[in-house]
Amino acid sequence: MLSAPLWSQGQYVKSATCHVNTLPSVHHCQVPCGSLGSSKHTKKNYTIRTVQSHEAAIRSKHPQPAQPPDRSECLPCQGHDALPRSNAGDVKGDTLIDIGSGPTIYHLLSACEKFNEIIISDYTDGNRQELEKWLKKEPGAFDWTPAVKYVCELEGQREKWAEKEEKLRKKVKQVLKCDVRKPNPLAPVTLPAADCLLSMLCLEAACKDLGTFRAAVKNISSLVKPGGHLVLNTVLKGTYYLVGQHNFSCLGLDRESVEAAVRDAGCIIEHIQEAPEPAPGSISDYTDLVSLVARKQHAA
Repeated sequence: MLSAPLWSQGQYVKSATCHVNTLPSVHHCQVPCGSLGSSKHTKKNYTIRTVQSHEAAIRSKHPQPAQPPDRSECLPCQGHDALPRSNAGDVKGDTLIDIGSGPTIYHLLSACEKFNEIIISDYTDGNRQELEKWLKKEPGAFDWTPAVKYVCELEGQREKWAEKEEKLRKKVKQVLKCDVRKPNPLAPVTLPAADCLLSMLCLEAACKDLGTFRAAVKNISSLVKPGGHLVLNTVLKGTYYLVGQHNFSCLGLDRESVEAAVRDAGCIIEHIQEAPEPAPGSISDYTDLVSLVARKQHAA
């Protein structure tokens, strides 16, 4: 599953070649001791132990296909034009902050056409190192070419994939450590408020209970300027997910809880879409995917 906001077309796309990318696992998880660990599958014992084979886990979960995914293998999700243009308008601006980037860049490929500066962040050192390797074109960096070509095809510019990669590299200005449990998730760094904050498949893995989730939504929303956008993508009703043989706890959210947390963070939901998206039992047990665009209210 390739689930990424395509900012220029307002689409969410799924690809049979990348199904594991829906999981808040190696690329969108911010569990307290690292996004590649294993957690006892109970909320009482929310303990983590770090997985040593970090790079192997990334690459096993992001296999590099011999050729770009065929368009026939990919289908638009329900209401594929709903985000982010619909009721929210065309989401764009000067600065985008991505919270819980993991080691992946595919979800930013169209965003780089809509924002002048992009700040990416993740909790774990290993994920940030993978991002830096790709940005700097270092030996051994993961090859995102198939995903880049596919996104360019959706945008009607398949032959400009190399230009797309360079544009994204130039627009990513910082790679920062983040922790959504902190009032300033990017502490000790303090940034000017952003035009948009994106967080995909992250909070449900980082938060052990609903109170922590609500606080995390408030924390990340504090990074958005009044009138700016909050774009969230999360799975619902999941209790676990697997990275290889390592079991992580996942917060079993429902749509009402997500909406309430966003409103409580001072944001007005301009569009929300819930789609049945059951995961294979061998990797997770979530049942639905919810995506929303909200606008941060101005102070009274």
